[in-house]
Amino acid sequence: MVFLSLRQRVYKKSWSVRIEERYAQGKDVMLYLAPYCRGGPLDPKHLKRWSGSRGEISYFDHQKQFATTQWL
Repeated sequence: MVFLSLRQRVYKKSWSVRIEERYAQGKDVMLYLAPYCRGGPLDPKHLKRWSGSRGEISYFDHQKQFATTQWL
């Protein structure tokens, strides 16, 4: 039921898809994506504590507009 509810909400949305010219070379795609991939999924400077099995990270919550922490 959750899937059907989600699907109904998504399909009711008005979508605007921007179609661009394709890149001539894969190099251009890599140059675009590199800044997003460079740090990896977790930047070590955000790791605050490690308990042996779980870690606490700090991050900036853009919705609430302040820095906070979370256990993973």
